[in-house]
Amino acid sequence: MRQLDLFDPPLYRVTKFDMKGHDMNINEIFPSKYIKSSELKGRSIPVVIERWEIETVGDQRKMVLYFQGMKKGMICNRTNADRIAHLYGPDNDDWIGREIILYSELTNYQGRAMDGLRVRAPEPQRSVPSLSPAPRPSKPRPAPRSTGNFVVDPLDDVPPQDEWPDR
Repeated sequence: MRQLDLFDPPLYRVTKFDMKGHDMNINEIFPSKYIKSSELKGRSIPVVIERWEIETVGDQRKMVLYFQGMKKGMICNRTNADRIAHLYGPDNDDWIGREIILYSELTNYQGRAMDGLRVRAPEPQRSVPSLSPAPRPSKPRPAPRSTGNFVVDPLDDVPPQDEWPDR
């Protein structure tokens, strides 16, 4: 068997890519199956919990929440689990079909400040304003007139005098 010399042609070809003008991101090169706070890009995202599972993440077993219409799940830490339990109760099955808001918040992790995924309650539903035109103002109310010892208001709900009961 022949030994390779440093000056022999390579056994493989190295291809260089010109990456100028490409906005590559480490999260695109190495995609995760879990949502990261950086993917929110400062937005608050309303989601509906579809299911939860216990999965092995690294060497630990973690609760992972999956949401309707999303492929990636969220690793649910104790803080987020406590917040959801405060909203919808401690039974995880009661969380299914419930809405939460995902957002990013500065937090401490292993002694370092970093953005972390957090959950909160959805905004209360506001009534939708009517698209019908506003009612037109009625004619101005006439001023009450005085008739001796009392004031007669022309818009009172007093029946006409001929309908008064006999005394």
